[in-house]
Amino acid sequence: MPTFEQAGKLCVELGLWANVEIKPAPGFERETAAAAAKLAVELWRDGSRKPLLSSFHETCLDVARTAAPDFARGYLTDRIESGWREAARRLGCISVHCNCEHLTEAQAYDIKNAGYWLLCYTVNKADSARRLFSWGVDALFTDRLDLFPPKFA
Repeated sequence: MPTFEQAGKLCVELGLWANVEIKPAPGFERETAAAAAKLAVELWRDGSRKPLLSSFHETCLDVARTAAPDFARGYLTDRIESGWREAARRLGCISVHCNCEHLTEAQAYDIKNAGYWLLCYTVNKADSARRLFSWGVDALFTDRLDLFPPKFA
């Protein structure tokens, strides 16, 4: 398993865009976000495609905004609930990431019409991916790419 530093260096070397999800241990949200943002700033200091810093924890996103103000942020949530728009705006996020199992078509249109990128996790079926893309979803997270046909795109 590569470290964050190793994975980040490879992304920079290959010119790949990355989504860096900040996953703190309970009670260490500020410390984890500060360390992750600091390392991201160091790794992507050469001006290459900066990663998106994302988290389920608003504290992490707030700390990341201060520590890496030039990096975009993503608001992660299991379900799209009332208040998502205000939280995403307050935290300076450019994207909303949610569980594909709980997203409705109306919510997808609402997020897209509000000007946010929409990313869904964890999509492991091609038919689900097609449905989500038809709703305007921008990107998917999967842990079973092998289940998608070679000519899926």
